[in-house]
Amino acid sequence: MAYRPMRLAQLSGHLAEAPDDALRWRLVAEFLEEFAWEPVGDRLALLADQPQPTGDERWDAFLASLAEYRLIPNEGVVVV
Repeated sequence: MAYRPMRLAQLSGHLAEAPDDALRWRLVAEFLEEFAWEPVGDRLALLADQPQPTGDERWDAFLASLAEYRLIPNEGVVVV
């Protein structure tokens, strides 16, 4: 099977299943690392699917903020 970067919707599922916040933060870091390595033109697809609720409103709000942040222009460049 070929490598596929984690999508935001997949991250929400992993966060819902993670037993503690330490693992959740590691998963977020992994998502951000994979996102950064994707070609700029492919990044939007990683955010395209709406994530399912994680079971914790704080993490749901974090995911929404994370997706929005990655879509905000940064020094004239859209970080998608």
